[in-house]
Amino acid sequence: MRLWPLHLLLICAVYALGGPLWNATRMAFSGAAEGGVQIDTSGASGREVGGRYVLDLPVDVINRGAGMVLGVSLWVETYGCPSDRTPIAQCRRLTAFEQYLPLRMHPGSAESHSQRMDAVAPAPGEVLRVTRKLQAIEDGAPRHD
Repeated sequence: MRLWPLHLLLICAVYALGGPLWNATRMAFSGAAEGGVQIDTSGASGREVGGRYVLDLPVDVINRGAGMVLGVSLWVETYGCPSDRTPIAQCRRLTAFEQYLPLRMHPGSAESHSQRMDAVAPAPGEVLRVTRKLQAIEDGAPRHD
């Protein structure tokens, strides 16, 4: 009975580390095309914390390419919608910004990241909707514009 705090700590560690590890494993065996970079942006959410509205923006990245991945840039827009089935065009846009993840990923590696950012809260009765679109993958190759 004296070891119950250790058991509780172990359970918390498995829970905290298991999610990102499971996502990376799931993405590694999902059958995506070889030779590219796979990005999963599912799971975005928002909540009120200490009088502020905070977005949680998870991103899972797998580098299936032959070169390094040094960064990923996503365009993020949040909306307040009457329901989760309302088309985005009928929702009220709350915020728009760039989410940049500095990375240093070797070929064949996978990483999970989560960023928290302050945002505008949806009005009472509205549902938060988050869209994210890939803008760029920084690979360190010289640009020839």
